[in-house]
Amino acid sequence: MSIITSPGSTEPPIITSFSIIVTVSSLIQAGGRTGIEHSLNNIEQSLDYFRLNYPEGDRVNFDVVVVDDSPGDDPQPGLERFVQTRSYYQLIQWGTMGSGAARNLGANLARGEALFFYSGECHYLPEHFLMVWSVLNQPLPNLNVNHGKEYFGAVRTEIKFSSLLLPHQQGFIAQNATFNLAVRREVHEFIGGFPEEDLFTTLAAIDQAYSIWVQQFCHLARLNQTTVEYRPSSGSDWETCLAQAVTAPSPVQPGFAPVTTDAAIGQVIQQRLQALQAKFAPS
Repeated sequence: MSIITSPGSTEPPIITSFSIIVTVSSLIQAGGRTGIEHSLNNIEQSLDYFRLNYPEGDRVNFDVVVVDDSPGDDPQPGLERFVQTRSYYQLIQWGTMGSGAARNLGANLARGEALFFYSGECHYLPEHFLMVWSVLNQPLPNLNVNHGKEYFGAVRTEIKFSSLLLPHQQGFIAQNATFNLAVRREVHEFIGGFPEEDLFTTLAAIDQAYSIWVQQFCHLARLNQTTVEYRPSSGSDWETCLAQAVTAPSPVQPGFAPVTTDAAIGQVIQQRLQALQAKFAPS
């Protein structure tokens, strides 16, 4: 469903907290070690916009969970200093792990009722948090009633792309990435989070699996507003997948171009879909 939202409501917030999950490995992969602070400053700009433009902003809490999943025991240069000066940041040093596991760890430790997942290849426009949160900010019904589709459990926004990308490549990223997606916590927990199987070696494949599960089991709002810019980096996961992107529908989920031809990954995605569907089956 595509909608246009206006964030100007003065009603008290129903969702009183949201979290942004950041994995350091994705920042390094996209922008190198010097790109970490730049990315965190980008998040800060959108948070500042939220504070200034939501009338009840002082009643909404937020936190940023940074999972340092990069190799080595020491934090990345400047990262620890950046986090220590902001009380709403958590820095989790866990060592090398898969991107799915790192994001799930961050989500488990986050305090927010809504979850955002930042990637090094994205750049939030100032209004990103406010626009997305305004849609998610609504009463919570029973998720198990009518597959939870009587309310918006997730929001996906438009992305600003370089003119060098072909339309089908733009659509490929827009419907598979999670940096333009936010979910209610109960949706993330219901679908079981991101895949952690060793088969998922790229963030693009991890994102697509997550997007398939979210879209299948909750009501997804698609905003007409552009709130994120895609800033590609050479050799990154998404750039590699763009070279392989096809227009044919996926056998796993109609409308999704497969990020991989690996049948084993497709089987994992399908098995999770079946397990989630079984939750709705009469006992």
